[in-house]
Amino acid sequence: MLHPVTNNLAIKANAGYKLLTNIKNLKDQNGNEIEDVSISMNGLKLGFGVIYSF
Repeated sequence: MLHPVTNNLAIKANAGYKLLTNIKNLKDQNGNEIEDVSISMNGLKLGFGVIYSF
């Protein structure tokens, strides 16, 4: 959703859902690759922003 306030100013809002995102190739603090590990993430994403055009 994008809502113009003035000619140069607008407010933006959005929502989304991530489904079955797999994160692989993880590394520890020393930069060594961690084997046989993956993380699955699902979740709701909400965003809000102010846009100024000049």
